[in-house]
Amino acid sequence: MIANRWSANQETCAKALFGRPLRVQLAAWILERDKEPFYLSEAQTAMAIAFGSAGSAARDEIRAFAQWGMLSSNRAGARIYYTPEPHDLWDAFGRIAEAIDALDDA
Repeated sequence: MIANRWSANQETCAKALFGRPLRVQLAAWILERDKEPFYLSEAQTAMAIAFGSAGSAARDEIRAFAQWGMLSSNRAGARIYYTPEPHDLWDAFGRIAEAIDALDDA
């Protein structure tokens, strides 16, 4: 899992080069799940457990991915599900995560 391997150096690198480290962390989490659909609180919990991030921070990054066309959303009851859409930025985030050794080698 990325949480076990994310070092202070990786966080510094991600922030310096790409803005918020959580954006890269969340993208890596989505990619490690083979871009399977997920619900908002699932992603928020994963980011909070792995990186100590606030739920609102994960929500904001998910909204940004949706605005960029990387995620579509649909509501099922009280949950909002997000589905990764084909987009070149997934490849870019995957390469960023690889470059800073933030993806699981499994």
